[in-house]
Amino acid sequence: MCTDTVTCSSDEDMLFFVSIARDELSKKLEAHTNYNYNSYANNLVDPRVAALQRQLERLDKRVNLSVEDARLEQNAYENFIAVNEQASQPIDFTREEFGYILSDAREFIERALLHVRKDSVIPLCLDYEYLIRLWKFGPGAMRGTDSTHIVDKLNDRFVTVTRNCRHHATFVLNSTTLGLMHYANSSSGKGLKVVDGSKMIFVPKDRTKFRAICSEPGINMCMQLAAATYIEQALAGLGNKISDQSFRNKYAAFLGSLGPLHNRAELTPHELSTIDLKNASDLIRPSLIKELWPEDWYCLLMQLRCERTRIDLSDGTSRSVDLHMLSTMGNGFTFPVMTLTLLALCYGVFRETEGRRNPKTKWRRFMRMPNSYMVFGDDIIVPTESYPRMCEVLQMCGLVVNEAKSYASGGFRESCGLDSYLGVDITPFYVESLSCEAEVYIAINKINRWCEKHDVRLPITLRFLTSRLTLKPLLVPEWEEDYAGIKTPDCPRRYKKLEIVPWVKEIPTHMVHIKLLSNGCLTSGNGNKARYSPRNKEIQYRVVEGRLTPGFRHGGLPREGNPHLTSCIQLNSISTYSICPVSRLGRKEERKERE
Repeated sequence: MCTDTVTCSSDEDMLFFVSIARDELSKKLEAHTNYNYNSYANNLVDPRVAALQRQLERLDKRVNLSVEDARLEQNAYENFIAVNEQASQPIDFTREEFGYILSDAREFIERALLHVRKDSVIPLCLDYEYLIRLWKFGPGAMRGTDSTHIVDKLNDRFVTVTRNCRHHATFVLNSTTLGLMHYANSSSGKGLKVVDGSKMIFVPKDRTKFRAICSEPGINMCMQLAAATYIEQALAGLGNKISDQSFRNKYAAFLGSLGPLHNRAELTPHELSTIDLKNASDLIRPSLIKELWPEDWYCLLMQLRCERTRIDLSDGTSRSVDLHMLSTMGNGFTFPVMTLTLLALCYGVFRETEGRRNPKTKWRRFMRMPNSYMVFGDDIIVPTESYPRMCEVLQMCGLVVNEAKSYASGGFRESCGLDSYLGVDITPFYVESLSCEAEVYIAINKINRWCEKHDVRLPITLRFLTSRLTLKPLLVPEWEEDYAGIKTPDCPRRYKKLEIVPWVKEIPTHMVHIKLLSNGCLTSGNGNKARYSPRNKEIQYRVVEGRLTPGFRHGGLPREGNPHLTSCIQLNSISTYSICPVSRLGRKEERKERE
């Protein structure tokens, strides 16, 4: 949320924007000479037509309205209860259809975890002493505190923990510097507060649905993040590094969308398909983890998870629900556990379809196959020949394949937020809110980039957005943030821009500064008046002056072939602002064109 001057209510602006943009996009689509109402997902159409179709489909996907609808919250609650009940259904791991897939997946996970501590004298799947050193606070709120900053978390009177995780908390808080500091920072003393589980609330995702947000107990979250870091290191050893795996998935989706064009054997040995799952994180059952993971890891994860959650509804009522799923999305280890589990199932399918033809095939060869099997959370990429078998295995493991977002044929692929069609990025722009001028600038810059990418002009939509600005539009260089102003190479040498006003608080005098400073938690201050910047609940902006960096003759990015081709604002004869493209010509050539 941000605070700034606006001309009318944000909801009215958003609904008006969606209506104007939809009408203009529809007219552009109908005016296209090659448009014959074929869907891009099942037919080969012009990539520009596919981009327009995709944008129309997703135009209001992430619109954030200030809705307070008890019916939407109730639907979200009922959906969560249904998914939780679905997770309680048993899985028959003795089915002959599994073949050797489960045993291969079990071997894959065990070997992956063994390679985390290569310097260990005795290889262990779980090195607990090393795991303890990885614990940390998460970026979000924990049960018992609404603050997200480490300083506020350390300054709380108590820290929450579940009964099953209490012995881990006692060991950590008595054996680490951060734990000793946690107890020493308050004159009143601190201790552990045992709670029954996590806390869940429902907040608007868009104007059609709510989503669940879960806050875990403090010590549980710290240990969950330690387990997550341990598993992420195992994935990095396999070449599936979490921090950059999304880019690899996007590239593989791009290659998969090239299939209908030509034989691309020189790019990748397989046709690639993308698989998306419904409620994947909520449908990972403890029984599946017990079947595939080593016993010590299964016991650890069961101790760190929350067995129950308390759901607070907007009507003031609270309900306690037993969790049949392994973890919710608020759990710290949900994402890496899901990634390694699904990757292991991919390895089982690989061994069945290819590996067992050659008895010398080893597990490392699976990771050396470029752009073939990739997993990032619930985004899965497999060779097209393995797509049916992979979907069958996932369903036997209690997961639900989202057929509407899974693609094995045609020229469209979707993975990790990238929409690729015949090798062209047709990812739509998303406008979430227009509650302040900074968000209007963000919307304008997003639309400018999308228009330049697909050679489409939306003057009516852009004119409406610029009319929402109370002052003259701020023109800024291309390297500034989207909220700073309208990005253009033709910004003045001295320009004005928006910047976020930092929210600074003084740190309590009893807090230990050295440890916080070493972790980058302090911003400024001397002695006992050190300061820190917690996360702003309400973002405020201010106008500041800037100037071009010495040596730059204009505000364009210096890289050749920059994909973020921007536009400039020109004042026309009727005193309204319109957007027009700017070519990458030299200053003399641009001046001649203007003359």
